Amino acid sequence: MKNVVFKVSFILFICFCFCVFVYAYRYKYFTVQYKYAANISEMQNGLQKDFSSALFVINNAGVEELQKIPGISPKIAGQIVVFREKNGAYTYLEDLQYVKGIGKKTLLKIKNYFLEQ
Repeated sequence: MKNVVFKVSFILFICFCFCVFVYAYRYKYFTVQYKYAANISEMQNGLQKDFSSALFVINNAGVEELQKIPGISPKIAGQIVVFREKNGAYTYLEDLQYVKGIGKKTLLKIKNYFLEQ
């Protein structure tokens, strides 16, 4: 009888823990989103950005908007738009690496200027 009570209480405990985890994950207690904050290295360097006018959606931004981003020349901005028109919408920001002139370092510099889709 004690063994059955132990098994039932153990199963109830596991179910309780699972429910707590699902609830916490669903309401994002375990994930933190900083959509409008600069990354940590930029905050440590004391750099400040005006995010109210500098956030773009990669699949909606035109050449003029992309040129406002530091590190994006008019030529690269044009290449981003042409690549999007030829290959369809960007699925991830990392897809920008397929554009000639954008490597890993450039992507790290510019990714904070784009909103997640």
